[in-house]
Amino acid sequence: MKNDVFDVVDYILIAGDRQPNGADPTTHLKLQKLLYYFQGVHLADRKQPLFSNDIEAWEKGPVVREVFHAFKAYGKSPLPVPRTYNKYRFTDNQLKIMERIYQVFGIYTAGALVGFTHKEDPWKSAFAIRNGAVIDRDSMISHFAPRLPRILGRAAQS
Repeated sequence: MKNDVFDVVDYILIAGDRQPNGADPTTHLKLQKLLYYFQGVHLADRKQPLFSNDIEAWEKGPVVREVFHAFKAYGKSPLPVPRTYNKYRFTDNQLKIMERIYQVFGIYTAGALVGFTHKEDPWKSAFAIRNGAVIDRDSMISHFAPRLPRILGRAAQS
């Protein structure tokens, strides 16, 4: 089941809100990097995208353009948590994968996530073409597939 990217955004914002006081808040920059990890891991594990929007290679890392325009006014401020959320937009398997991805990557600051993405081939290859180039989904699968056991704590689905 493919979801709207803003369903995934809501999941991330709520997951961030559940973190203990003092945890790094979910800013626009952090949200964008988490969307990249959510999409990449889901692609590698399920062989299908979590959401249909493209992810582009921008100077500060991967960006979903539609999400950028929706939240750019917040700048570096923490993003607001949605008042309502429908978890039934996701399958049980998607929820398990997203929970694990958040546990692994949500603990990092936006700056750390930017640093990670800048060292990874999907972003580097697309950005080498040009700022704003779409990050190829096959490159995300190739990058994340060998990392699935570490990220998800289990082998990839067949």
